[in-house]
Amino acid sequence: MHAIAVLLWLICTFVAFSYFIRQQLVAFDPKRSLVNIEQETFQLKLTSLVRQPSQQLANTVLHFFEKKCRCNNISKPHINKVLFNARKQNMSIINVEVSNTNLVPATPAMALIGSEGELVYFGPYGAGIGCSNTVGFAETVLNNYFKGYNTPTIISDIEGCYCHTALDT
Repeated sequence: MHAIAVLLWLICTFVAFSYFIRQQLVAFDPKRSLVNIEQETFQLKLTSLVRQPSQQLANTVLHFFEKKCRCNNISKPHINKVLFNARKQNMSIINVEVSNTNLVPATPAMALIGSEGELVYFGPYGAGIGCSNTVGFAETVLNNYFKGYNTPTIISDIEGCYCHTALDT
């Protein structure tokens, strides 16, 4: 009888844990607005958020955030690590507070602008519950960029701890 009670308790605990974990994971781009977007058009709109032409943003990381987003604190160690590594490579960091926009579907997010003013990466810092560096897209792209690889990448189909920026999301 005790074994059945313990087994039942374990099953209930697992189901409850799974449910609450699932509630914490949200889609980065729930409207899929970034899926078929043309990179050059997106880059122009993105750089207009900071009111500078792309060429002036060469070797820059744009850090997109919302003050009220609880995910900033959860992923702060990972974000700080990525930005620290960018600064070590003499990259500029521009913090961009966003809200009520469909261009940046969720925060925290980043864009990496390359040496020619080209968009190298846009998307979240990481994925999963804590958006940690264990699944860190931004860190991987940044390290590859420092090694000379700069294939344009826009990540949208991922789940993690994000705050949506659009009013109707």
